[in-house]
Amino acid sequence: MLTQIHNDLWIIKEPLSFLGIDLSRTMSIVRLSDRSLLIYAPFTPSPEILQIITDLGKPSIVISPNPHHNKNAAAFMEFFPRALLLYSGDSYVHSARLNQIVNKEILDPMEIFSWNSTLTLLRIDGMPLVNEYVLYHYPSRTLLSANLLSYIAKGGFLARLFWRWQGITIGSPGQSRMFRTSIRNKYAYNATIDILTSWKIRQAVASQGDLVDAFNIPKMASSLFV
Repeated sequence: MLTQIHNDLWIIKEPLSFLGIDLSRTMSIVRLSDRSLLIYAPFTPSPEILQIITDLGKPSIVISPNPHHNKNAAAFMEFFPRALLLYSGDSYVHSARLNQIVNKEILDPMEIFSWNSTLTLLRIDGMPLVNEYVLYHYPSRTLLSANLLSYIAKGGFLARLFWRWQGITIGSPGQSRMFRTSIRNKYAYNATIDILTSWKIRQAVASQGDLVDAFNIPKMASSLFV
């Protein structure tokens, strides 16, 4: 359930499957220089996951990477109301829970900003209905993404059919058909993917799927361009 992928970086998978198809979700946890935690792409934590998080530290920043994650992020904030929620506000996706969160800010529309040269946040442009923000962790050279990237390492016959319908090939990182159809400005989108692929990425995390290892990073990079 909890996997440490660097000294100050963990991922937690919430197991979920249907007819043998892995639909589990992943949240990422980064320990900051002040020992507090940054949570990326959270979901509503079970008591077991809640205990895991509190054992690691105290969340101070929670990032909802795109509007489709706002509902889950608002639910997560109910357990950590003193944390600051950063969320993407430009969308038709609304959440009554989100409106009740006091300690929140809309993510800065600037493309890139950093925390102590350890983390960089990048908005994927050209997708006005999504406006996903990805996070790069410099010490581990890890990309944290939400719906931008999918990687299903393995699966049976039904899983292969399901993910093929989504535009994903089992065993190869890529992008879902639904996400790709949200691209409205290919030039702006590819410009931010150029920035992303200029980072020296060694591994990548998607909110749904498996960890992309170094061997598959070149495939990932090429699959993101349109």
